[in-house]
Amino acid sequence: MTEQLTERTISTVGSVRYVQKINRYVVQLCFHEEHAKKCWLTDRQLALLEDAFSRTPHGYSTGKVWVTGFFDARGYYRYCRVDRKRFEPPEQYDLSDLEEAPDEAAD
Repeated sequence: MTEQLTERTISTVGSVRYVQKINRYVVQLCFHEEHAKKCWLTDRQLALLEDAFSRTPHGYSTGKVWVTGFFDARGYYRYCRVDRKRFEPPEQYDLSDLEEAPDEAAD
């Protein structure tokens, strides 16, 4: 049975607080066009999340590079990835009519 995960764009990490008693972090995640949410993360999850934000240009999600978080059905944070806007090449035009004719006088 595969678990259904939902994707949400994480704008930035609001605050991080370590709870020594249970060896976890309480992390406030700020979402794009949604309210912030506090999540419990392990050391590894937090390290991977911070690494994902270090690969964005300004340390937070932008229109070209953003961090996508994956959450399970109960709303618990699972993992994230960095997504980039795909490059759309410009339309190709036929430029053959702009080529110069070979110089026949040079023969």
